[in-house]
Amino acid sequence: MKPKSKTLAYLGPEGTHTEQACIAYNSSAIRIPFPSIRDAVNSIVTGEAEECMAPIENSLAGSVNETLDVLIFHKNIKIKYELIIPINHYLITKAQVAFNDIKYIYSHPQAIAQCKTFISENLPNAKITATMSTALAVKQMLDTSKNESAAIGTKRSSILNNAVTIGENIQDNKSNSTRFAILSNKDSKSTGDDKTSICFELKSDRPGILYESLGEFASRDINLSKIESRPTGESLGRYMFLIDLLGHRDEPKVQLALSALKKSSSMFRLFGSYPRFKINEDKT
Repeated sequence: MKPKSKTLAYLGPEGTHTEQACIAYNSSAIRIPFPSIRDAVNSIVTGEAEECMAPIENSLAGSVNETLDVLIFHKNIKIKYELIIPINHYLITKAQVAFNDIKYIYSHPQAIAQCKTFISENLPNAKITATMSTALAVKQMLDTSKNESAAIGTKRSSILNNAVTIGENIQDNKSNSTRFAILSNKDSKSTGDDKTSICFELKSDRPGILYESLGEFASRDINLSKIESRPTGESLGRYMFLIDLLGHRDEPKVQLALSALKKSSSMFRLFGSYPRFKINEDKT
């Protein structure tokens, strides 16, 4: 049984998928909602919270850039655990209304992306308004004077706000899931079944340099479970790479591979080593 935090920051308000992940991870923790992922993570730095629950990757929409940005630029924030939960979206309104009467939709961009087929087939003419969270989308929808408005959110947010659910499980893929990172000031000790996340930018741009860098892992029989590139933001054509590898930073072969990679990198970040999530594992 892993240690439990007493205070857990998350993207609020109540009713978000992130809050659901908090409950699944540690139902007894004091949950502290924040208006943005960045603010939630900063609460660890200020000491307001011991840990932070942050979405890092969705099976449909891909990586959550705001969380990655925080990890890249906050050197002292580490991934301590990971958690994967199913994501089900609901179409929520003030009162019972037909789909073709809905003219406005409120939700978080990730939720919109995960329900784009449903929206295009059932609400093709609705105007979409992006919100900071799915729970906030429900509140904003209810605050409008328009009965032809709807929000995409969680079942919990509908219940909390005494709203009406007119569509259930409207996500494009019924196996939709999100991987969450539990962030803290330190990562976890080796368990023998771990994952390590890193980010790096190579010093030079020449043919074969990325192949050679990844070869540091292949030559040591280290499996990579995720490889992603994203712009550095400095100039067009410059990229950093994000990798998840199977193994712990304290393992000798992982240490050797990371040491070799650092030598060819102009920027290197170790996001942390943490136990691999198992679908059948009880995280509550």
